[in-house]
Amino acid sequence: MPKGFQTYQDFSGGVNTKTNPKNIEANELSEAKGILCDEKGAVRTSSPPAKISGLTDKAATISPGRGLFSFKTDYSYSDTANTLTARESEYICIADAANSEIDLYGYNDNGNDHGLKLDALAAGLGSGSALEAEYYYVDGALRVADASFDPNNTVYWFGNIGTDTKKKLLGVELDREWVSQTNNLAAPTVGVVAPVLSDTASSGSTTTLGLVATSSLSGTIGGFTEVATGAIAGYTQVAATIPAGLVNGMQVTITGSTSYNGQYVISNILTSPSHSFRIPVQFVVNDGAAYWRVDPVGDNFQEFDSEIVYGVANNRWVLAYDVDNNDIFKVTSVNEGSELLTTDTNSADWNGRAFELYPYPGTGVFLEAVSSIGSNQGTWPKGSYEFAQSFIYEGNQESKVVKLAGDGLLMKSNEILYVRVHTSGVSNLAENNTYINKRLIGGRVYTRKSGSDGFWSLLVDMDFRVLHDVIGGGTRLSTIDDYDAWTTASDADGGSGGMGITHSNFEGFKSQLYTVKRPSIESYENLNGFSSGEHALSFGESAGYGYKTSVVAGSRVFVGNVNYKDSDGILKRMGDTILYTPNNKFDTFPSSFKLDIGGSDGDEFTALAYSGGALFAFKKQSLFVIDVSSPSDAGWKLANKHVGLGVAGPWAVINTGEGIAWVSKSGVYLYIGNNLINLSSPKISFNDWASFYGITNQGPSIGFDPSSNKVLVSNNVNAGTSIKIFNIETKTLTDSYTLATSGTYWGLPGGSNTAMSNMITFTGSELQDGSNAAINPNGGVLIYADESASSGDCDLYSLSLATTGTSAFTMVTKDDDLGYPNVIKKIYEVNVEYISTDASTAIDVRYEIDGNDTPDSSSTALGTNQSLTGIADFDNANVLNFKPATPISCRSIAFRITNASEASGSAVKLKILSISVRFRAILKRTLSTETT
Repeated sequence: MPKGFQTYQDFSGGVNTKTNPKNIEANELSEAKGILCDEKGAVRTSSPPAKISGLTDKAATISPGRGLFSFKTDYSYSDTANTLTARESEYICIADAANSEIDLYGYNDNGNDHGLKLDALAAGLGSGSALEAEYYYVDGALRVADASFDPNNTVYWFGNIGTDTKKKLLGVELDREWVSQTNNLAAPTVGVVAPVLSDTASSGSTTTLGLVATSSLSGTIGGFTEVATGAIAGYTQVAATIPAGLVNGMQVTITGSTSYNGQYVISNILTSPSHSFRIPVQFVVNDGAAYWRVDPVGDNFQEFDSEIVYGVANNRWVLAYDVDNNDIFKVTSVNEGSELLTTDTNSADWNGRAFELYPYPGTGVFLEAVSSIGSNQGTWPKGSYEFAQSFIYEGNQESKVVKLAGDGLLMKSNEILYVRVHTSGVSNLAENNTYINKRLIGGRVYTRKSGSDGFWSLLVDMDFRVLHDVIGGGTRLSTIDDYDAWTTASDADGGSGGMGITHSNFEGFKSQLYTVKRPSIESYENLNGFSSGEHALSFGESAGYGYKTSVVAGSRVFVGNVNYKDSDGILKRMGDTILYTPNNKFDTFPSSFKLDIGGSDGDEFTALAYSGGALFAFKKQSLFVIDVSSPSDAGWKLANKHVGLGVAGPWAVINTGEGIAWVSKSGVYLYIGNNLINLSSPKISFNDWASFYGITNQGPSIGFDPSSNKVLVSNNVNAGTSIKIFNIETKTLTDSYTLATSGTYWGLPGGSNTAMSNMITFTGSELQDGSNAAINPNGGVLIYADESASSGDCDLYSLSLATTGTSAFTMVTKDDDLGYPNVIKKIYEVNVEYISTDASTAIDVRYEIDGNDTPDSSSTALGTNQSLTGIADFDNANVLNFKPATPISCRSIAFRITNASEASGSAVKLKILSISVRFRAILKRTLSTETT
């Protein structure tokens, strides 16, 4: 029979270990390491991961499978205040597990520095020594939790304060800068309600400020007249009943009028020929009949003691402002029976001096609240009312409500409520930063029937974004109203020592006196969408709170497997719990916002992912796919449950941009749209997969390379040895070369005493390495890996498989009968067509016949250390010709092509375009039985 040729020039089928090497397709390989089969007509060496210059030999220790994250921002980071700019910038985070710190790498706007490590997050999460960093980034801020639930670590927040303009906050403009702090939506710590917070002291000394106990006084008003021009211009005379006990200097509240409702210090009381008193306000019009009252002073300071004691213990004192002397003093104690406050020593007796009471900056608000007497204009239900306050943070995220100390306010039918809030600030930037949370934007005051469990009805909504000159911010009775401007006390110029803030920097902010005729229909509950009775609202409330997995899903964040307070207020580990935020409130996690799915099944959630309106909730054994596309959680539903498709942790799941890919004990999967695709099943044998999948420690991890549209799976993040590479387009795979720390290996360290982080997808646009080269400009994968058990051996690696690289490699063809099964063939010649460079590299070609063994490094050599010829441009095809001295007699043959000397040799850059075999079938030769 004449000689024939068998040519292999299509390797796009990749490796197939599920089928016997005799029966795999001609375009498939039985082994493929360090090569890629993504080009029809060529097999090419892959580009192994490479260390990134300037990010080598780092001391940041690895928690296997975790620690690596990247994010992009609209405002760049700067280590100098007020120099950040609106520009798209990118950053890489590397967790230092041993020190619970996050190393940040990226662009520094101070000096247009594209360089590397920034010290923005040096403060870390706490003093824990085994951080398992869990990240999410949304709405301009990074959040980091410790998935180990270390009681010494607390979830924290890192984001920019201010944008193109500076943020105003209770007296100052804050610097435009990035800030890191505990992610706690803390509630106010100090607050009181009282009838009188600003008045004239009616008793006291230099160290005591008192209000003489009086009974309530009230009367009717007949009309209003303009006071004659002159020295007392700007006053209005009020015709009214004048009972015994009403004296000049008292503060009266006028109700029932159109133009004059409010509180006034009266003067010029007349009893003849008619009864009247004077108020310091410009006459507008005669409103006719109205009412006046003086509130009782006997219980003004009730329950002040708790707030004063707290203030003294925490250096956050209740403050008394001497309006006449322009001084501010600490209040150190209260005698509630005698209505006396003890203060630091004033320069004059408090008696007869105008005063105002304020909370310490950053602690809360005080509420002045009184009810009308004799009014029939209100619609408040009869009863006693209590009051509460809250803080509001960036993103309109509201804290828990806390009750204001003080007696309940008794309201009779048809009465009106008069309220005013007092809060304080600091006009010095450094002191403001010390005492006031930079994320704070406002607060609210609420009321409800005393002792009830009813909704908290909105009383006053406050915006704290105000300067010392009262520009910005304000107060209002409804969230749909415009804000009314704050009034402010003048800067103090003296007073107590050792107060923390400088006297002249104190700012006292007061709202106007509001007339509230009825309870608001707005409440804490309907403004926020959850109950005021929630036991926990944010994971930064306490050290040890945390979650093992998280994902941003549209306008919400989901977290799973949490250490948190449950709906009964009990702190516990809840492995089968998923919590979620209200819409667009990315730090608020009410205990009751729980996804009721997959509980009590002896398993726990390990990873969360989101794509196309679907939440992928992985447990160790199962996958739940939940449709969360509805804006309302009432519209969410379970779409699918897949048993056997669980994962070990978040490092085993990746978002490819088109869908979700993951690695489980049963294989590698891709979910695009509603299609579940098994990437591994068609080509990997059960035995091969079982040998590959690392069941010890944290198990395999997964990554996605957008530059080549490939999924990468390492067999273990702890002492891993290999990576499988799946081509999404062709559903084929190859393997990396061996991961090791010595000899010839595929870039990444592997074997004992090595570890790697999770893999992240990263496409760089500006981030540069130590040699000023762009990092992954065309997209790729980043991995942080540890070369040894000693410190200082961790490196950041970059990987992109889009281009042909220099790698050690192994490829083994099918055990081919050359189209003549069970017939003896003689092999005369083998040609390998290739493209290489001018790097003076070489390959080995070996073979096995008749399916006796899979070709390996000890198989019969067809040619070893065969030099490759090429040019630097890597575009010139050449042929290696192999002619055995004696024709090879066989029924079938499989070839093994590797870099010369394999694991101890040099890597090569190579494309194999074809392999051709010249042979002759010996049709008349009788086959004999072969035994081995």
